[in-house]
Amino acid sequence: MWLSLTGFIIPGFPYLFCGEKKRFLLIFPLLYVTFFLGLFLFDGAVVLPGEYQSPPGFFNPLGYLTFWCQMLFGLPAWISLFISTASPEIEYMGEMVHRTYPPLFDLGSYYLLVVGGLNYYCNIKIYDHILKKVK
Repeated sequence: MWLSLTGFIIPGFPYLFCGEKKRFLLIFPLLYVTFFLGLFLFDGAVVLPGEYQSPPGFFNPLGYLTFWCQMLFGLPAWISLFISTASPEIEYMGEMVHRTYPPLFDLGSYYLLVVGGLNYYCNIKIYDHILKKVK
């Protein structure tokens, strides 16, 4: 159980402990390349659900689902969230302005959503793998 949970701290890492080194060498870079590509397209931020493009006062369930799925990537996603919320304003031409999102915002969000889901499924697979060994 604890081994599967470590996958939410260091994504892809439990494969190394299970002795599946080939799978680890495939999954670990795939997860991180996808995550950093998503951050690059997303302008280095994980966005809180309330900041998605929706009218004020509108409850956007897809925004919350996307946010929590991105957070399933684990520690790197939480660190990125902390960094992006620590500086919601940036300096532009000598003035402090609120962060705006680049044109590829949605594509970056998709990559972060996919990598969160991949990490979740990898951890569930490791958990099932451990249960089969116990039985």
